[in-house]
Amino acid sequence: MKEQKKKKTKATTTAEREARKNSPKKARTENQKKLHDERLKAYNGVKKEFQEHMNEVAKESKKKYLRPRVPYDKELAEEICYLIGNTTDSLDKILNSDDRFPSYVTIYEWIDELPVFSKMYSIAKQRQAHNHVDKLMKVAEDDSKDLLFTVEGEKANTAAIARAKLRIDTAKWIVGKVLPKVYGDKLFNETQITVVKHEDFLSALE
Repeated sequence: MKEQKKKKTKATTTAEREARKNSPKKARTENQKKLHDERLKAYNGVKKEFQEHMNEVAKESKKKYLRPRVPYDKELAEEICYLIGNTTDSLDKILNSDDRFPSYVTIYEWIDELPVFSKMYSIAKQRQAHNHVDKLMKVAEDDSKDLLFTVEGEKANTAAIARAKLRIDTAKWIVGKVLPKVYGDKLFNETQITVVKHEDFLSALE
């Protein structure tokens, strides 16, 4: 079989390519050009805003996560543990509330390296678990956002109810892990069994 000869494409000059591009068939109308320019302008504006936003995020991240490691300070550690034990805020939120506080990486290093701080932190987290229970009860009892009043009448506010359920489930999970003996689900009943010898049992019957 004879091999099919490949069609040779004619070499085109720059002038010819420009002529094709600007031919009536491919030329944009004035409205198309205007629409294209508007879209390009909008895209550049969004791109600029996004870049500025990401720069701000980078600054915050650097401030949040790249704080230098600081040596252990007893008063600072006590202040942090006091805030943990008297609020329901996350460790991340507490540490970022004051520039004097170290990063959470440093806190975990203190926990691993210093038994005194580890015990103090553990007690603070236990106290915080009790705070979560109090907050859980407040959320469960608050029905102020359960209903929506519309022109069609009262309707259940499913978004608010779902959000409250999520908060309750989260608090239950936290306290169940931190204080399982107090708030955890009991998997079995503790029963005390006394073993009595057969001879002793017969003696007791006499």
